[in-house]
Amino acid sequence: MLDDWSEAVEMGLQTDVIYTDFQKAFDTVPHGRLINKLTTFGIKGKLLSWIQSFLTGRKQRVKINGIASAWMNVISGVPQGSVLGPLLFVLFINDIVDSMDCQCYLYADDMKLYRIVKNNMETEILLDKLNQGG
Repeated sequence: MLDDWSEAVEMGLQTDVIYTDFQKAFDTVPHGRLINKLTTFGIKGKLLSWIQSFLTGRKQRVKINGIASAWMNVISGVPQGSVLGPLLFVLFINDIVDSMDCQCYLYADDMKLYRIVKNNMETEILLDKLNQGG
């Protein structure tokens, strides 16, 4: 990335960069879509059943000043603080960059998109892709 940017500067070209941070990313992964995506990666059988078991049947509640809410089913998200949770998140989100016509770098729930701009049209292409979600 830095090599690309340095080369663009040396050539007198503009580099457009967009930084994103997915809000509550780990909490919003829909279990059904994640399981479907895992099957497209060839995960099946006992391993898929184990992952489904890991994700489903979870409950949560909030406790403030000794007063607790009712237990609620957790229908989305990957467990944080686990080894498997972040891995499942990466598998879920990794293809987000496939349809982008620019350089993309992902790290956890952060994404950096950039494009070396040779004309005004290329600036619009990056913005259009981002607004269309790819």
